Amino acid sequence: MRFSKAKLERALDDAPPEAWAAGMEWYGEANRWCRRVAREKSLTPHRVAGIVAALSPNQGWEPNKRETLRLINERRAAQFPRNVERALLILDGAAPLDILGGNKVRSFYRNIAYLCPDAVTIDRHAASVLSGIPSPQWSNPPYKHLLEAKFRYEQASDIYRNVAESLGILPHQAQAVAWVAHRLD
Repeated sequence: MRFSKAKLERALDDAPPEAWAAGMEWYGEANRWCRRVAREKSLTPHRVAGIVAALSPNQGWEPNKRETLRLINERRAAQFPRNVERALLILDGAAPLDILGGNKVRSFYRNIAYLCPDAVTIDRHAASVLSGIPSPQWSNPPYKHLLEAKFRYEQASDIYRNVAESLGILPHQAQAVAWVAHRLD
């Protein structure tokens, strides 16, 4: 299995205008959503972003937001028990980066909370764009384990960084545009 810079470039070249518009603003919108929830619930935006990230594995964005609000309001969520435990620790005041595990989840948090210019969220969809292997296969061994390997995750992140730089955009924007376009397919 190889990740391909050419596949990402082709995906971005083929992305429709609506994918570009949505992707370029995706993390900014997520950041604003966290800030709005934080104001309404008397929390910090970073705490809300940490809960979002903790509850994000195998979730779409809309279910992720619903489960975040459910956890904040009811202290429960329909998610893996370990993820709920981490989200509750963050809700109770733990620093998100002290609690969150996994390359994808930590990068997702950094992208949402800080609009971090160097973090790239490599999820199953981002890996699918780079590899041509369908997204669902990235949820299961052996592919899932490939993304958990720091070397492979960094390799994928570097491709997104390089392509983003060549386009004059931020890496998380390239990833989000590719993600939106991939999901439209």
